[in-house]
Amino acid sequence: MTTKEMGYTTAVGAGLRSAVRGLPLKVVIYFNGRPLHVLVARPELKTLPDLRRKVVGFAGYGDSTEFMLRAILRQAGMELEKDVQAFQVSGSGQRLQALLSGKLDAAIVPPPFNFEAESRGFVRLMSAADVFETSVSGLALHADTLKEKPAQVKKMLRALLKAQRFIRSNKNESVRVMAQWLKLEPAIAEASYDIYIKGMSLNGMVPERVLESDIERARKEPQMREPVPVGRVVDFGLLKEALHELGMK
Repeated sequence: MTTKEMGYTTAVGAGLRSAVRGLPLKVVIYFNGRPLHVLVARPELKTLPDLRRKVVGFAGYGDSTEFMLRAILRQAGMELEKDVQAFQVSGSGQRLQALLSGKLDAAIVPPPFNFEAESRGFVRLMSAADVFETSVSGLALHADTLKEKPAQVKKMLRALLKAQRFIRSNKNESVRVMAQWLKLEPAIAEASYDIYIKGMSLNGMVPERVLESDIERARKEPQMREPVPVGRVVDFGLLKEALHELGMK
């Protein structure tokens, strides 16, 4: 992304962390204003304390799933490295397979993977949204793209906003497409849709306090001393123009 080999990325967590470190990246829209992830565990593990000394999977250190998992474990007075065996598995689908195969005792996964696990008897211990605020998914790009190709970026934003509006207004068709594209059972596709809608950002933005928290976590990773303004990381200028043109607030 920093070499402009790729125009856009939905890995906004990595994009935000890179921007905090000074790389020329900008987040221009968010799809979700709250985490969708859920901590699921083997059927015999009914409570958070049952996870002590168990193998728990997350995407990796520095990823938003690390911070979600830490927040969940703190509800039981537990710490990631001290009380459980932390195991990094980058992809959500891979974490589900590791859970189903017995390599993991528990894992933090987003829809539809949590519903797939629950349909097989695994237990939902806690939703990340109950204890943690973070911006989850969206679109990031090179800062030069924003300057050099604003018309293209705005077209992309308009298309995404229209897609989000369609999803909100057409549940049956959206569920059908999800089930077909992701090869899901209709019931799992519908449950995934319902939880996605609850977390969807209505205007592509998230509260500034959430962005400030995300930036602060990213700033601590390399132990940066100087503050990082939100404007270094996020630019909603073209998004606001697209919202106005589409008659959306």
